[in-house]
Amino acid sequence: KIESAVPNLEELGLSQVLEDRLGDIMGADAPIAVLLFGPNPDKLIAQGYRLKTLLKPIKDVEEVNVLTSYASPAINVRLKDDARVNYGIDEQTLTAQIRTMYYGSVVASVAQGEKLINIRVLMSRPRVDPIAYLQKELLIFSPTRHKNIPLSFVADITYQDKVAEITHYNLSPVCVLGIRFMGNNMSEVVTHIRKTLDSADLPADITTDISGFYKEQQKSFKEMGYVILFAVIIIFTGLLLNFSSLRIAFNILMALLLTLSGIFVALKITGKPLDITAFMGILIVLSIVINNNVLIYDYYKVNTAADSGERNRITEAIGVRIRPVLMTMVSNAFALFPIALALGSGTQIIQDLAIAIMGGLFFAIIVNLFVMPLFFYWLHSMSRHFGNHI
Repeated sequence: KIESAVPNLEELGLSQVLEDRLGDIMGADAPIAVLLFGPNPDKLIAQGYRLKTLLKPIKDVEEVNVLTSYASPAINVRLKDDARVNYGIDEQTLTAQIRTMYYGSVVASVAQGEKLINIRVLMSRPRVDPIAYLQKELLIFSPTRHKNIPLSFVADITYQDKVAEITHYNLSPVCVLGIRFMGNNMSEVVTHIRKTLDSADLPADITTDISGFYKEQQKSFKEMGYVILFAVIIIFTGLLLNFSSLRIAFNILMALLLTLSGIFVALKITGKPLDITAFMGILIVLSIVINNNVLIYDYYKVNTAADSGERNRITEAIGVRIRPVLMTMVSNAFALFPIALALGSGTQIIQDLAIAIMGGLFFAIIVNLFVMPLFFYWLHSMSRHFGNHI
């Protein structure tokens, strides 16, 4: 009802304070922004409002706003073709006279302290309908006739109730639709948005793109993936240099990879997406698991007798180190329990991080104390076939 009554009313988004601040930091207008590119701003905005009606019914979409809309009404004054010949008025002369009548001309200035205050001469005009005033009452001077004539003699005057905002993105006119959604599964919402855009039957000269927090998140995913891969390579190299054993280094690396499955299972059970905070949780879990494995295999190599057998050596190392390993993992996991439940203001933003860490640590207990010793002993058995070079 409001849009139909006041079509030029600017739309306001209802965003959370923390979400709005993150948007300011990342330079994004909304969690998901649909960009429409094309040569005609009016056409872009019209298609933007059409897409708004198509995107609103999508599941979990809470709010759709056309951020690039119409500006204030405008009065268009177009010079007639015969104005220069008959009245000696061109575009520059007409513009200067209308500007003087509406905004005045600076004729002098007065110094007040360190400031210069302009003295502007304005024409007095009644507060009437601007179209009627321009067509009938506004007089301009004709150099060839040497008298004032009505503006309607030399120009066509039209009224435009709304003017499209001219907004550019990468030097191309753009219309931006801001989309907010419920829940945390941004990827699923974006998938439905892409399907809607593909079936929207947009004009051939209009192209679409998806931006906002989503685009920044995809960029962060790619960068974080490189960070994790580089971290695993550095960790494996450091383990080789520290233990001088490919078998120990490979066993710890397998423990890291198996621990990641616990993170994915925890996120799947809780219905949380793999977002940038979950990636941060992966890095934290990797560091804790590395530390605990180093404790176990350092004791195995330094403090166990080499002639007692591989099974007894690894069992003894785990038996001695099980208490500090359990204390570290369980205490870290339960410390994040309130955040995983989203208790307290602002904890929702790092809830996925807490769930990822808890799932990874609890699964790491099983991996480090039960699975990896068996895998390590299996590697020892396999190494006999390769002359103990592993």
